[in-house]
Amino acid sequence: MVVGGGVGCIKMGLTLYSQLHTRTRTEADNAAVAASIGSKVASVALTVLLITWFALGNYWILRIKWPDYTPTLFEPNRWCHKTLYVFSIVHLCIVYSLAGLVVLLVLVLAGCQLLGCPWLGPARYK
Repeated sequence: MVVGGGVGCIKMGLTLYSQLHTRTRTEADNAAVAASIGSKVASVALTVLLITWFALGNYWILRIKWPDYTPTLFEPNRWCHKTLYVFSIVHLCIVYSLAGLVVLLVLVLAGCQLLGCPWLGPARYK
């Protein structure tokens, strides 16, 4: 979670910097366009890293299925603190619930847009 949070903060900082930089850039400044290509590549690389880290975290957490909560005599490195493991499971449940809610909301709104629901507003906004 520390790695994901750190990389996420770097990505947000890069995004904010690029937004501020594009607002202050003039039309004649072509050197900034080349710099923006590098920031786009860095943004894509950070996004891929975050997705990969999230997938690996899912694998690491869900692979062990309720580990030993106390170290044993013969395998002292095969245990996990109960609070940490439960926090990780709850965190995954919240992330997947929010992602499912977003997908459901998009599907409902797309269906309403296609069916022409009147509560979406006047037809000129469709």
